[in-house]
Amino acid sequence: MWDTETGKKLQVWKGHKDGVMSLQALPSTNYLLSTSMDNTVKVWQPVREQQEGDEMMPCINTYEGHTSFVYGSGILSSRHVVTASQDQSLKLWSLDL
Repeated sequence: MWDTETGKKLQVWKGHKDGVMSLQALPSTNYLLSTSMDNTVKVWQPVREQQEGDEMMPCINTYEGHTSFVYGSGILSSRHVVTASQDQSLKLWSLDL
């Protein structure tokens, strides 16, 4: 995550083992949802207040089940999403936040 005014790096999000395909905000929450070429879906909790030297944003949950790239997601509610994969499937997920 970068500060758009200064260009300064604010946070690093590490967790996916391959390219990130999409990132969306979950409505009415402080969480973000990402999909990846590593076949997973992850939920992240952005950190507003950080300790000096702490640049990591925590991944609070990882969802596995696709057998190929997860291209994107549709947000149905703050706790339900559907994902689309190269494995020719759509999966409905109930998020544990």
